[in-house]
Amino acid sequence: MAHASALVLLGFVDQPIPDESKVEWHTNKIGGKPSFPESIDDGMLINLINDQLICRKCSSMCSLICQIQCSVDESPAFRVIYVFACLQEKCNYFAVTRLMHESQSSVGNQITTHSKHHQIWDTSGWSDDEDNENGEDSNNLFSSSEINRLENSKDTNWKCKFLPKSFDNSLNFKPYYINVENIDDLKSSKLYLTKKELKYCQDEPLTNEDGEKYENPELSTIFGNDKIAYKFYKKLRDFPKQVIRYSWQGQPLLNRSNLNYAIEACENCGSSRKFEFQLMPALISKLNFPPSPSSQSSVDLNYGTVLIYTCSNNCDSKALSEEKCIFLEEVDENVINKK
Repeated sequence: MAHASALVLLGFVDQPIPDESKVEWHTNKIGGKPSFPESIDDGMLINLINDQLICRKCSSMCSLICQIQCSVDESPAFRVIYVFACLQEKCNYFAVTRLMHESQSSVGNQITTHSKHHQIWDTSGWSDDEDNENGEDSNNLFSSSEINRLENSKDTNWKCKFLPKSFDNSLNFKPYYINVENIDDLKSSKLYLTKKELKYCQDEPLTNEDGEKYENPELSTIFGNDKIAYKFYKKLRDFPKQVIRYSWQGQPLLNRSNLNYAIEACENCGSSRKFEFQLMPALISKLNFPPSPSSQSSVDLNYGTVLIYTCSNNCDSKALSEEKCIFLEEVDENVINKK
């Protein structure tokens, strides 16, 4: 049964990262190069490339879409999820990797969910501004003084390693920090309440046969046959700049009804995989290449949403474990209205 009260966190694009080599390897970010702990073996990274990062449809090298640190139990190990994608036209190939890395400094800067035994996402550097629903103008995760402190510290656990240069992908997006907000905090903020008040000042909404209320006749025409698609639309409109929606063992937000897919059990331990987070449509417009004569200017990456499922047991028998994702296409009006 789904966890109805599962915590929901929204990720928004924050400030650009000027130098990825000078921030902690487990930094939450979109784009850039995948960063790993300095102590990880090169052979392990090469195996990762060969096993997962070569597109199984066209054999192109995949690019990093995002990486997030997200602890879900009391393990002292760093837990980082990496999402990669092939950028070749119409491939729609995604790969997900879960890293478990033991470190003496693994614990700290995390928040707890409704269950005191579960912890979600590293909170260091998150914005404290309740009105900042779009993740704009918040503090960078690391200031210049913090970078200097890290560089001068004897502790090298923060230092990062990238993929071997011989395998380095030149198609790396411009890196940005991810700012994370609890959706309940956003809903209680003055900005959100103002938006809701304006919403309910409109004319009396229409209601479809399932009791789902529509706010104008146009929406009734578009979504009349699919209340799941309408719910997805409403959740996007509430916070249109959300790029990641996180809810460990919660409910994924589907973009249409009548979806049938199966999630395989974990290959390492046999435990079931549970939903963890999903990529939202607004992320696509934030994935841009740095200015370069040799760099392509556009991204051939389109989706309705991408669902990420991970081992419910959070097994750590392997440092790098392949996880599963479900690619859902964009839904146009013709699909929505198809009976």
